[in-house]
Amino acid sequence: MHLRSLTEPTALRILEQNYEYDLLSSEKLMEKYIGRTVRLYQGSGSYQEAVLLSTRGPVYDINGQIHMGHAGQVVLPALPENLVSKPTLAWLLRNTRPAPQRWRPPT
Repeated sequence: MHLRSLTEPTALRILEQNYEYDLLSSEKLMEKYIGRTVRLYQGSGSYQEAVLLSTRGPVYDINGQIHMGHAGQVVLPALPENLVSKPTLAWLLRNTRPAPQRWRPPT
């Protein structure tokens, strides 16, 4: 795939091209939260905070005690930035022109 400048092709350079494919899934989300605090909700709506130690089981540290498994629902505070919902092609570009470039996406 090639990116092409419509304004001044010699002033636009592709420095880096990355295919981001670390797709969003419940397994990937849990892996990104190992060592971080999550909330474990019970059926009654109450929750307790726990540190996720492992996704196999899973295993949590709750108030210094190790708990394996959980009957409720795990809620994460935010979506990690490095997960994407669909594969994405990302470029790092250098524009040596003082003004913005007009460009055509790859076909």
